Amino acid sequence: MKYYLFLIYYLIFNYLLYPLHCNEEIDNDISYLREKVKFIIFDDFHIGPDNKSILDILLIENKIPKENIYYLSENIPHKSPQDTLLLPILFRHVKESIDNSFDWFFIINSYTRFDPNLLSKLLFNLNNEQTTFEKIQNISNFNSNIKSPNNNFIGAQINDNSPSIVHHYNLDRNFHYPFHHSGYAIRRFTIESLQVSISSSNYINNQYNSKIYTDVNYEISKLIYDQLNIGLKDIPEFCINTNDTNPKYHKKHSIVPRKCITWSISYRISDQCISFSTPTNNLDPKSIVNPNEVVISIKTTKKYHHDRIPQINQLWANKQYLNYQSANSNPFCKDYFLSNSHLLKPFTHQSIHIDTLSDFNDNVNSLEIHDLKTGNQLNGHCLKLYTIIHFLYNKYVTNNIHSNHNIKYFVLADDDTLIIPFSLLNSLTFINHHLGNDHDLYLGLRYSLGSIIDNWSIDYITGGAGIIINSNSLTKLVNCKKCICNKPDEPDDMALGRWFKILNIKATNFYGFHQAEPNNYHPYYNYYSHIISYHKIESSLPKTAQKYNPKFFNLLYPHISHDILNQEKESKHDEL
Repeated sequence: MKYYLFLIYYLIFNYLLYPLHCNEEIDNDISYLREKVKFIIFDDFHIGPDNKSILDILLIENKIPKENIYYLSENIPHKSPQDTLLLPILFRHVKESIDNSFDWFFIINSYTRFDPNLLSKLLFNLNNEQTTFEKIQNISNFNSNIKSPNNNFIGAQINDNSPSIVHHYNLDRNFHYPFHHSGYAIRRFTIESLQVSISSSNYINNQYNSKIYTDVNYEISKLIYDQLNIGLKDIPEFCINTNDTNPKYHKKHSIVPRKCITWSISYRISDQCISFSTPTNNLDPKSIVNPNEVVISIKTTKKYHHDRIPQINQLWANKQYLNYQSANSNPFCKDYFLSNSHLLKPFTHQSIHIDTLSDFNDNVNSLEIHDLKTGNQLNGHCLKLYTIIHFLYNKYVTNNIHSNHNIKYFVLADDDTLIIPFSLLNSLTFINHHLGNDHDLYLGLRYSLGSIIDNWSIDYITGGAGIIINSNSLTKLVNCKKCICNKPDEPDDMALGRWFKILNIKATNFYGFHQAEPNNYHPYYNYYSHIISYHKIESSLPKTAQKYNPKFFNLLYPHISHDILNQEKESKHDEL
């Protein structure tokens, strides 16, 4: 009995005081980070906007062993295609670990930066605090009022301001998920417990077995919360960006970190210029994508010829805005254009090609609309997409209608997709620089249909945000005999994902594409990240601007003046 009492008091003493007396020991020592943390780089690109990849930071600057680093792009689609669901990666590492050789998963991407000494100290302290608590709890016949420190799952907490389609209209305002650009950490023990929990028959038979994963960072947070009743612990030092140490960036009564442990960088040109910023250091000028090498195909139907088409024509589907010069006329991006004018000026009079494809020949605002002869399916549009793919191939590859410029990139968009052309061109230049012309490209906002139980997934690029393929991929699609619709109204973007899986071409996720309107995303993503596209418009331009928030809409399309919006309102009033 005396032994148990001694053990209990010893553990409680350590639980309360250990973090205090161990801090000095691990200052300026990242051995714990090197030995006890698995880095999961859940991203498709190595490079960052500072021309330093997260892999360089881990391998070279901090000497993290290669066996403790997992990189998503090296494992899909050939080795482990299901890894885009994230959890299969964590389960596999737990299973393969020898004698529980690590304590944490640290999940990051190319946006994430961190202070290795502070991170090592934090994770070391939190793990020891949690382990001591668990030892106390495991002592038989001991009732303790000590609350769990809840150090199992940590990050920068965020929640949806309103129910979002991206997160299945979750209504729980108390549920939080991490801002993944700043990184988040999960204890190995938590993943082990989750694996045991979801192996139960109750889980296997429920709705989670097979589903569409729209945001894996949200999904894993929800799963841990639902299965283990473990919520995300907010760490103020996991900052959104480097300005987080300034009190003006924090809500009243919130904790302002003295120094950030992690933070995120951005590809955004500036707060006001929302376009993708191509790193120009070491950029080969030959990599700059000529707008004449790009085609945007707009899929529409007769019903929206005089509703949606005039709007997108006024906003972006217009030669005036389909070029690099549009940045020069944008008051928010003018400085960026001027500083890079020596690279961009050769292309200022070149424009992206537009093909508007429908089920009825028409001409709207001098925009010619072609009839595909497919009719219009009310639900999925697989037949229409299949026809569009063959139309583009015949026009631009077989017949090479623009013989002066070989088309490199094809963008498949809906008639209610809002694109920022300058941001799109900069993104394509970044991709062209790092992947080259010989790569098979299928890129955009990646969703996954899959099962973490059966360990399978089919990845697809969601259509509303815009889908980018290159001429190599287009040619392979056209020549693929198995790449056909199961039925005419099969969902077109999911069918395309199925076809690329047949061709063994991976769906590459690229940030900046959005499947819904801005109100479906946390403001951090809208105001700190670059923007290439959003999805959905209202019945008129003023209503669309209102839905997107007029101030934010002005950042997207500054050429749309208040006078134009007022004219639209007045014309609608006159019609009444």
